[in-house]
Parts: sequence; C-alpha cells; structure tokens
Amino acid sequence: MSQSIVATAAPMPFLRRAFDWWLAQVRHVLPPTIFFFVGFNLILWTKRLVLEEHGIDFSGFFTATLAALLVGKAVLATDHLPFMRRFDGAPMIQPIIFKTAIYWLCILIVRLAEELVHFLANGRTVTDFPTYLIESLSWSRFCPSRYG
Repeated sequence: MSQSIVATAAPMPFLRRAFDWWLAQVRHVLPPTIFFFVGFNLILWTKRLVLEEHGIDFSGFFTATLAALLVGKAVLATDHLPFMRRFDGAPMIQPIIFKTAIYWLCILIVRLAEELVHFLANGRTVTDFPTYLIESLSWSRFCPSRYG
C-alpha cells in the first residue's frame, strides 16, 4: 500500500521574505550606483587635477560617493513607478528616451531639494528661493550671447 503524502508548503518566515526583498532591491540598485560612483569620482579626480595646477587644494570624495548613492536610490525609486513600463513593447529608442527624461526630472527634483536645504540652512525663507535660483544660475553656460 502506497500512501501519497501531500506536503503542505509552510509559509516562509517573515524575516526570510524581508531579507529576500532587501537583497533584490540591493541587486537592482547596485549597477547604477557603481556606474555613478565611478563617473562622479572620475569627474572629481579631473577637477582635482585641474585645481592642483593652480595650487588650489580640493577634496570631495565623500560628496561624490554620497551623490552616487542618492542617484542610485533615485533610479531604484523611479523604476518602481507604475508608468515606467509604458514603452516596454516599443522600439528600443522610445523607452530609452522616456526613461532618460523621467530620470532627469527626478534628479532635477533631488538637486533642487538639496539646494533648498542649503538655502534654508543659511536662514533664508522658502519664498525667496525662486529668486535665488534665477539670480545664482550661470545663464552664460546655457545661453551664450555670442559664438565668437
């Protein structure tokens, strides 16, 4: 007589599921974080070399690393937005352009929030922030008056 024993699947413990979820998030955020870590530190290294030629001491490894972590987290958060899969079945250029625009917008918001925190830390009010942005922006980088 053979009896078939039906094995009941015991639910995974909460800590195991939480760890698996966390590990999946880390695996998702690791590639863009490493990319931006290397990129930001290369920019930092180049800036440091240029400033050393003029005798100016500059160090910002921590800032570049923190920025890479923030941008990596922004990529993770943005990828979980429901509308990010809008162009997944379209030709490759459409999702690339769409996601680039969304990432750009998210990073712009994060950078503006960072600037706002520094602005408020200096004892200023939120109502003066738009004027400060307009006055402190280097318009010549975006709108050159002459090409010669």
